[in-house]
Amino acid sequence: MKKLLMLLIIALFVLAGCGKSGDVTITFPATMFDNELFTIDEMVEQMEEDNEVKEVNKNDDGSLSIVMSKSEHDKVMEEMKEDLQESFAGIVNDNEFFTSIKNIEENKDYTEINVTVDQAMYEEGMESFAMLALASSSVYYQIFSGIEADKHELTINLKDEASDEVFETMNYPEDFEDIGLIPE
Repeated sequence: MKKLLMLLIIALFVLAGCGKSGDVTITFPATMFDNELFTIDEMVEQMEEDNEVKEVNKNDDGSLSIVMSKSEHDKVMEEMKEDLQESFAGIVNDNEFFTSIKNIEENKDYTEINVTVDQAMYEEGMESFAMLALASSSVYYQIFSGIEADKHELTINLKDEASDEVFETMNYPEDFEDIGLIPE
């Protein structure tokens, strides 16, 4: 009986520890703040106002870390996934700006995206800017999912609707650094 009671107490401590260590830390890389869209201080202010965020830390390397509960993190991840799917559907259904884009399919962790396009229309237009939107939103999802800053990877395959052949592949971050869309 004494052994059983001791095992139950140990189990309660282990379970209680899971609750406390059930927090999730998300680190935004310093490169996110190497632009004119927003500063790290603006991000800190926004995160401090967010009731779901327990802690906000500016790191010595210029990155920013936030801490939230696991349950809140799960909720945020689900909302982000829904927002990404709506955004991708919006691009596909946009008959004014993205007329060549016919379909977008992504894997579950947003590290690979296959975009079906009318190749001739795609190559004539400026619709390649949609790839930047796909890349930035997918990498943002990866940041929240806990992938370390130097491990963010994304492959975007452009596939011709008529031939079903991939005619271009873009890799994040390499190809986006090469054309100056993200800092090296």
